[in-house]
Amino acid sequence: MTLMSVLLWLFATIDALRKRLKHLSAIIALISAMTMLGCAAPRAWQTVDVLDTEAACRAAWSQWLGVRERAGLASPWGTADDAVPVLRGNRVLAAGQPSDHAARSAWLMQALDTGMVGLNAEWANLPDAYRVQLPRGLPATLEGCARQWTGQVVDDAAAFSAVWEALRPADDYNGWARVLGGYPLAVPFLRLGIAGWQRAATQALNAEWMPERAVRYQAGAPPTGFARHLLRSAQILPELTLPTDSQLQQLLQRHVPVITVDTRTAADELGTIRVQRDGGPWVDVSQPSLYVQLGSAYLLGAARLQLIYTVWFPERVAESWLDPYAGQFDGLIWRVTLDDNGDALAYDSIHPCGCFHLVFPTVDTAIATETGGERPVIVPLSGGPVASAVQLGLRSGDHQLVHVARHPADNGNLQAGQAMTWRPATELLALQGPDGQSHSLYRSDGLVPGSGRAERLYLWPSGVPNAGAMRVWGRHATAFVGRAHFDDPHLLGTWLKPVIEP
Repeated sequence: MTLMSVLLWLFATIDALRKRLKHLSAIIALISAMTMLGCAAPRAWQTVDVLDTEAACRAAWSQWLGVRERAGLASPWGTADDAVPVLRGNRVLAAGQPSDHAARSAWLMQALDTGMVGLNAEWANLPDAYRVQLPRGLPATLEGCARQWTGQVVDDAAAFSAVWEALRPADDYNGWARVLGGYPLAVPFLRLGIAGWQRAATQALNAEWMPERAVRYQAGAPPTGFARHLLRSAQILPELTLPTDSQLQQLLQRHVPVITVDTRTAADELGTIRVQRDGGPWVDVSQPSLYVQLGSAYLLGAARLQLIYTVWFPERVAESWLDPYAGQFDGLIWRVTLDDNGDALAYDSIHPCGCFHLVFPTVDTAIATETGGERPVIVPLSGGPVASAVQLGLRSGDHQLVHVARHPADNGNLQAGQAMTWRPATELLALQGPDGQSHSLYRSDGLVPGSGRAERLYLWPSGVPNAGAMRVWGRHATAFVGRAHFDDPHLLGTWLKPVIEP
């Protein structure tokens, strides 16, 4: 890549660079590294054809940024920086900075895949009035440009380091809210409320569950090619060796939970997220759906594959006239962390607001008692790694997880309940409306519109933005005391430690 073409590409987004790069050192490193890269480029590349191609890439990216800004449709998927064309980061990619060529190449390709998920969603959601301002096939053009650009970045350690730094996710806590809210003074009161919920949750999980009207939801085999579809949005640690497509299909079916809900009103029925003509989201309970994605984490000394299943309810109903937790939309995220044999090593869950973190290790672990932050509820499941599905019991009204039991796989028998449709979680980034126009479930800040809760009015000193509101993957702050993020690959390992034999 020539010096001129690199600088054209870079300075086309210099305003975004100054506004969005998190550290001045990253700006300096990126400019310096790319300048050196241009100086070192082979003379054979300095041709009119290459210059024209890269000038076209620079123009296409600049044009796209302008139209996207006017449309106001930036997707919250991943961590984007307009100074880094197309690529996006996440906490898995930020877990470690690769040092050799092969590792950097794999990192950049995953960042590119992550970026294309967001860019394709933005393109799909673009109204026709804006789309006509852009050439057809622009996402494919930008992907090709990004591949060309990353092919140069991978060979320069300083340039790669600047890109890695620029795409590192920001903390999902508002520091100013903690300062203005007197966070140190609020902590004792926050801990008091947290301890009360944790006692109640632990008691409910250890008690016998007797639902009044149980409705069971199951999923059959994933559709052909479903696992392959998930891989492009997967967040995978570099040390992890992925199973084959067919093995992954089997794992998804093998570990999909059987969900039983105590159903008393329509608010307790699982559904499919849809959008109205004005773009507003709602939950269609006529079709239960299961939204799925892939992740990874470090646990008990190794990188582990994670299967992540999410279900949605229309609302959390109010238990009284002044219920701070009630509101539109509710759900459950159920995560399965696998061992090397494909058995469940641990489970954990939250609601889509990031609240109510529950952890269920299936093997003997040393549980950390104090890390300075908020401890999740940890309830061990005895008997060793789980080879098949488990049954989850959800309470009516607030949809709290109150029952987890080993359950033999029974995905073929759906007569006792309802069948869930398999859907990729990234589908929610671009949902087709009744008029053919697509809309995202999430605003550009990652929150689901209309899902706010009154609890945010007294939980804001914790620094969690809009506490209680539903949010996109990657924005789930799980602790009101301390800092914790559900997608942090080190999170489970913070609390579950290997048992040291005497």
